[in-house]
Amino acid sequence: MRAPIVPASILCAAWAFASGALGASPPPLTLDGLGPLKFGMTPGQVAKIVGPLNISYDASGPGCGEGGPKRPWIPGVGFMFVHGRLARISVFEDTGTLPKSEAGVGVGSTVAEVKRAYGKRLRIEIRPYFTEEDGEHDLVVNDAKRRRKLIFETFKGRIETFRAGVTGPVDYIEGCA
Repeated sequence: MRAPIVPASILCAAWAFASGALGASPPPLTLDGLGPLKFGMTPGQVAKIVGPLNISYDASGPGCGEGGPKRPWIPGVGFMFVHGRLARISVFEDTGTLPKSEAGVGVGSTVAEVKRAYGKRLRIEIRPYFTEEDGEHDLVVNDAKRRRKLIFETFKGRIETFRAGVTGPVDYIEGCA
């Protein structure tokens, strides 16, 4: 399978965003990726957009690695590569300029806002390590073919973190496991 080709227009848009030329709002995190970053890209292709990467690979081998750019492209955003391909993008903390989803919700949004944004597409699951009584959930949106997902993790009625990626890696709850 050939790696996706990154058109010059996407590279220029990525540079414009990274340099601040497009303003302070990052692109949305979608079921396809984050702005010019698309699931399935190689680390080399990602590095051409965000700069040199700092990826730590799982001790069992180079099959799965996590990290991000050495110089933060968007603070609070991390990547997971599985078998040499971008498989997941995570949004970790509210730095004030974090990406939101294509529906306009993200870290800090309420559960009610996510429910309104996604309606019947949203599936609600009990968060790992919690019980129903705790009231913490994963709010999950699948693509039509169920190959990719958005997962919003709740804490005290708000989105604490969220991620998008390929089914399997996007479901991992402790790094590459």
